[in-house]
Amino acid sequence: MLSAACAKRETGAFREALAILAPLRHEPMPGADHARVVLLHARTVYAVQRDEEAVRLLVDAARLVADEDPAAARHVLLDAFTAVAYSGRHLPRERIADIVAETRRICPALAMPPDPSPDPDGSADVESAERADDLVSLVLRAQMASVSKGPAAAAPIMARVVRRCLSDDRGGTLDDPNLARLVSDAALYVGDARAWQRLVGRQVQSARKRRDHAALPIALNHQAMVDLHFGRLDDAAERVAEAHGITETLGMAPLRYADLALAAWRGDEQSGLALIDLAAREAAERREGRLLTATEYARAVLHNAVGRPEAALAAVAELFDGAGAGYRVLLAAECAEAAVACGQTLSARSAREVLRENARACRTPWAEGLYLQTEALLQDGLAKEESYQRAVEELTRAGAVLQAARAHLLWGEWLLKTGRRTQARPPLRHAWTVFSGAGARAFRTRAATKLGAAGERSVRPGRGVHMLTAQESRVARMVASGETSREIGAALFISPRTVDAHVRSILRKLDVLSRRQLRHVEGLRPAERSEV
Repeated sequence: MLSAACAKRETGAFREALAILAPLRHEPMPGADHARVVLLHARTVYAVQRDEEAVRLLVDAARLVADEDPAAARHVLLDAFTAVAYSGRHLPRERIADIVAETRRICPALAMPPDPSPDPDGSADVESAERADDLVSLVLRAQMASVSKGPAAAAPIMARVVRRCLSDDRGGTLDDPNLARLVSDAALYVGDARAWQRLVGRQVQSARKRRDHAALPIALNHQAMVDLHFGRLDDAAERVAEAHGITETLGMAPLRYADLALAAWRGDEQSGLALIDLAAREAAERREGRLLTATEYARAVLHNAVGRPEAALAAVAELFDGAGAGYRVLLAAECAEAAVACGQTLSARSAREVLRENARACRTPWAEGLYLQTEALLQDGLAKEESYQRAVEELTRAGAVLQAARAHLLWGEWLLKTGRRTQARPPLRHAWTVFSGAGARAFRTRAATKLGAAGERSVRPGRGVHMLTAQESRVARMVASGETSREIGAALFISPRTVDAHVRSILRKLDVLSRRQLRHVEGLRPAERSEV
């Protein structure tokens, strides 16, 4: 039965594996086999549902195997801390403290302070500090500091994790999916976008190579978030479509994270809010706190994009302080923009302090740029202009294409408000150009409106089939001829979900609302269709 459960899990039949493992946990058997059953059951529960129950089972499994195999116990604790991140706000602080204490009991070496801490700039004694722990222990230290002490304590250890993995990949980051995931999260934690991109790329490559059905959709979601950061919304849509196809086939809980952020940045208000409401219901049903936080972030971005700061502020006010590390600074930035627009200075200053603390702890262009953008919102005169200029420079250095465009947009809006119409045009035009190219419709419209108020008229992008990629052109012509996504996918050897992702991009680029309207687009009419 244990072999059957392993086979089911390896082929992605997680729920069938659980049906075998759940009763098997209570059968009498040798200790080693019992430990294997408990461990496999815990990891399979985590693959299917990301909640507090998965955390409890994983910690119990780590405790059970610790005496026989301490190294295996550390890897199970990595799984547990990943599940802690997904549980998010639904995991009480007392429970988190218990998990940290239990981790120290299971791994006594983690109860001891690490070898000499590096000096503030992270340069002195780094090698001796890194030698004190193997990579798994170092990541566990970083996670323990993150959930119990905050950025000031966690950021230096997270940065050390990133440095080690980038300089030497022999530490096993590609072999253990949760280790790879937490290492990528460490780069995100400190705002090192280039390292984040490289490590997530390795994570996806490893999951594909191992044909890891549980890890691949999560890795694809991370890669989609990287694509969003660098302004590649169409690429993000393809990752999201592939991840959804896998989770639906395997019966896993759907991963909405990148989907939510993509809908928010694209600014498709009606469909975006419907998706946010759906994800919020799923988060409540599964008690997946991180997903609930993701819905609030998406709601805030969307409302800020369409010019409803009151609604954006209502979505995130004070929530950023208890959010997980991945969303805390992003929510604070959205809160600050909305609060200033609503005249809520105290809320804006509270958000600024979160971003100031993060910038001091991380010392990366991304963290610094978000702080400077918020600082500019609360300043006046020359200091305000200088902060916007520096924010743009730092965010551009970090590759934060869309966020840098938002800094340009806020800068231009302020110049316009102070009556400097001519000076407002360059930053507004830059923002409009970036949002247009990326497909961020609501932000594009907001920038276009302000550009018009600044006296610039020719701001509509050129539309036409020449804007489509070669694959999009093939798909568009087939849709215009009345073929379904399934038929197109079979013809082009891609999944129907990937076809749908292409169709969304095509509709956006051609500025049409439905598949039916594609029949009337010049160059796509059925009579004009060429061979694919």
